[in-house]
Formats: sequence, C-alpha cells, structure tokens
Amino acid sequence: MASAGNGQQFAASRAIIGWMIAATGAEVMSQLIRLQQTEPPAWLFCDYAGRLAALALLAANPAVRGVVYRAEPLKISLAIVINWGLLLIPICGAAIVAGHVYAAYLPTFRLGTYPRPDGWLLIFDLTFGLALVALHEEIVLRRAMRLALGGLGDGRAMTAVSSLLFGGYHWWTGVPNMIFAGVFGVFAMLLFRRTGALWPVVVLHFMVDLICFI
Repeated sequence: MASAGNGQQFAASRAIIGWMIAATGAEVMSQLIRLQQTEPPAWLFCDYAGRLAALALLAANPAVRGVVYRAEPLKISLAIVINWGLLLIPICGAAIVAGHVYAAYLPTFRLGTYPRPDGWLLIFDLTFGLALVALHEEIVLRRAMRLALGGLGDGRAMTAVSSLLFGGYHWWTGVPNMIFAGVFGVFAMLLFRRTGALWPVVVLHFMVDLICFI
C-alpha cells in the first residue's frame, strides 16, 4: 500500500508542474478580468469562475487528481491544531502592523479592491465565497505547490519559495497584503507539514479571511 501511494505521488510530482501553471493561469486570467469589473456581482462571478476552473484543471489529470484531492488523517491531536490556530493570532497581528507601517511610508502599488456586496450576496460571499477561496488556495497553492516544488525537498527551501509565490499570487492587492499573505503562507505550510492533513489549514484560512472581511 505504501509503495503504491509513493508511486502515485511521484507520478503526480512530475505531472503537476504543467497542470499547476495551467491552474494558476486560469486564476490569474480571472484576476485580470476582475480588475475591470465595478459591480460586486460581476466581480464575484469572475472570482468564483477562476477558482473553480483552477480546481477543475487539477482534477483533469488522474495522477494529479489522486494526490491533490486525497483525504489525509491527522498526525497530531486536534488540541495541538487548536493551539496552532491560537498561535496564528499574534503572527497575523504582527504582519498586519508591518503592512500598515509599510503603507505609511512606501507606495503600496495596490491595483484593485475587494467589492462591498450587501444583502444576500454579502451572506453568500462570506460563506460560500470565502470557503471557496480557502479551499482553492490551499489545494492549489499549498498542497499542489508542495508537490510541484518537490525538487527543493520538503523543508525550509520549499516552505520559503511556496510562501513567496503565495504572497506573489496576491499581486493585485498591494505590497502590504502580499506581505501578510507571505507570512500566512509560511505558517500554513508549516501547519500542513505538521498535521499531515490539509483540512485544518483550510478551516484556519477560512476563519482568518472571515475575521478580516468582517
């Protein structure tokens, strides 16, 4: 069983780079189209469509799908996972302060802003929308990215590069938010490696986004 699983992961690690480029390209295209939208419904439609397209592309290749969408058991207790979540609070706080300090003295290069929907659309976005964001970014930019960077090993180099790429993925939100995303990326990858399962990172990502948006 272990040998079969390792063989499947090895096949995926070779195949996943091209599929990662395609999935990321689909989302970047939606980001570019999104920047031209002024109405919240159109903006959110472009956002959801790009994320769903990226997830669908990674599901198209059987070798990639087998590891990207696999279920994983926790390697640590749920109590330890909760402690990691509590640890994230001061880390996020420090990253936010650093972003504000940066914005006070240096150009942010922000190219767009999130829409401000109201009514049912706000509730839909704070539930389905943020859940999709967390699921998409953790599957594509955490689990799949970890496989794609397999040549760097599974330690500090992979964590650093994946976190820089995760911050860069938020290019249109401005430098302060890219810093915040990069810091979160380090923490999220460390948690993913520690737990052995992606779902705690997805849940934590959703909660962080929900707090920031509210």
